Amino acid sequence: GTNAIAFCRAYPELTATVFDLPQTLKVTKAYVEKAGLSERVTLQAGNFHQDEFDGVYDVALMSDILHYQDGPTNAALVEKVYRHLNEGGRLIIKDRFLDRERTSPAWTTAFAVHILVNTEHGQCFTIDEARQWMDQAGFHHVEELEPCAMVQGSK
Repeated sequence: GTNAIAFCRAYPELTATVFDLPQTLKVTKAYVEKAGLSERVTLQAGNFHQDEFDGVYDVALMSDILHYQDGPTNAALVEKVYRHLNEGGRLIIKDRFLDRERTSPAWTTAFAVHILVNTEHGQCFTIDEARQWMDQAGFHHVEELEPCAMVQGSK
């Protein structure tokens, strides 16, 4: 919800949908109401492993999701998002990506150990792996926006 709030504040014409687990949306709802954005931010409860998204969108932001699951699950999720984008829509993925050698950046390598120890399937991936999932889903113009942090592709 914090990203939706920030983007709606920056772009007065923007509306946003936050898709998250029901218990998370209870907290999100309070933040959205406090920001005075209830008319522009829609909350959709669901589990992206099981539930479909409502509607189609111009932009989707996946923020800090990939490192909690394995590669095939991420590939399926990227494909699911692709199906819910308008033609010309964009997917932006923000996460903690490793370099090609999986040895840096230092913060991400430390985080990768944390995720490995504390989750069932979690790990940190490379930008190349995210690009591959996006390519397989049908995205084009896939590019790294910020080194080891953000990648986007267009439908």
